[in-house]
Amino acid sequence: MVVFPLPTSAQSDEGKAAQDLIKHVGRVVKDGLGGWGWDGVGLCLGVGEIDDVDVWEDCCAEWGLEFVQVRSSSTPVRNEFGGQ
Repeated sequence: MVVFPLPTSAQSDEGKAAQDLIKHVGRVVKDGLGGWGWDGVGLCLGVGEIDDVDVWEDCCAEWGLEFVQVRSSSTPVRNEFGGQ
């Protein structure tokens, strides 16, 4: 499991560092643990309130990891139409 703060921009220094972390953990799962042959789940928890998480989902999926965003429970959740 990888836990990281979601930066406001994936192109910032923090964003690039998070992507490098995901890449290195993914490489350990893929090469060191046998990739899909490993009977486990690789999970990335992105903690933050950003709305566009496509970059993070794609980055995690590329390395065989599942992405889950963790938001504050005080923030209202919006559906794909912008409603609550």
